[in-house]
Amino acid sequence: MKSKKSTTHVHGHGHKKLPQCDPDDARIKREALLEQRRLKLARQILHVKEVLNKQHERALNDSSIKRSHIQQNLQVAEKNRNTILQRLVEQCAQEVARCKEVARQQQLKNQEEIDRRRADLERRQKATAARRARLLSVSKSHVLVNGLPHYTRDEAATIIQNNWRYKHLIDVIKTYRSFGISMHAIQNMSFRDAVNLLKENAVIQTTNKFLQRVRKCSVITSGVSKYKNPARVFLSAYMIVAHTNEILVDIGPLEKALLNSSKTLLEELEQWFSEIDNVNSNKIFYNNLLNFLSSWDAYYKNFNTWKSKDSEKLASNLITHYMELEKLWNTVKNQANAETEWRMNIVEQQEEIRRKIRNLG
Repeated sequence: MKSKKSTTHVHGHGHKKLPQCDPDDARIKREALLEQRRLKLARQILHVKEVLNKQHERALNDSSIKRSHIQQNLQVAEKNRNTILQRLVEQCAQEVARCKEVARQQQLKNQEEIDRRRADLERRQKATAARRARLLSVSKSHVLVNGLPHYTRDEAATIIQNNWRYKHLIDVIKTYRSFGISMHAIQNMSFRDAVNLLKENAVIQTTNKFLQRVRKCSVITSGVSKYKNPARVFLSAYMIVAHTNEILVDIGPLEKALLNSSKTLLEELEQWFSEIDNVNSNKIFYNNLLNFLSSWDAYYKNFNTWKSKDSEKLASNLITHYMELEKLWNTVKNQANAETEWRMNIVEQQEEIRRKIRNLG
């Protein structure tokens, strides 16, 4: 019985029909599924874009803030640089003004000294002329009868002192001339050879002695000397005359006056030496000595005037160089190796420039 029922049940079930799937429904479901995926993908893409836009906005904001900070720092640095440069300009201007004032005061002192010496010379020359006239008024017979003219104690002391000074001056002149220094000799030398000769210690020392003895032999340079580095200034006249193009680059009014006074000085000196050679090496030729000293004073004055102008130009060039070094440091100071490779060298050069500017004063 049981087996029969099972068979009947299975048989009956085997004849049941399966439901048929509609193609349109499947297509619709597939499209709906694809649409859902497309919408989901679109939402994801939109979300990614929103995230990227926010990140980009944050980056722009950060970059803008950084640029703003950089600009502020640059403005502060520029302000500090301008302040430093302005302070340096003021300091250098003060140094230049001080140099000019010192040069002006020195020129005034030199002019006062020259005027004083000229007045003293004129007074002494008048006294000498009066004494000469008095001696000429004495007849020869009176001289033969009474012997030498009678001098006061001061006059006799002056004569003895001058004779002693003349003798020592002649000795120094002989030593000076033994070096073979003359306009003709220096002109025939190269610039370097002439410089080497004129800067020898023996030449400088002998020239100093020569100028000192000349001052002692004449009232025009009596008293304490006011000259600064007289030997070097005097010997420079040879270089100015013999090698003008190397010494005087730009020939202006000051340079022309200096060149003319240099020629006059050396011509008076060589004329004086020529008189000594032609007549008597032991005779001093007082008039030639006075002419030489007058030309020496004129040359020294022109030399100082020219040197003051040259010093002002040099000071201006030094200030310009100092400013360029300061600009260079402001350009490189933010580099990693600025302190080790740049700072010390720039500071040393600036200190050297300050020292040179102070020395010009």
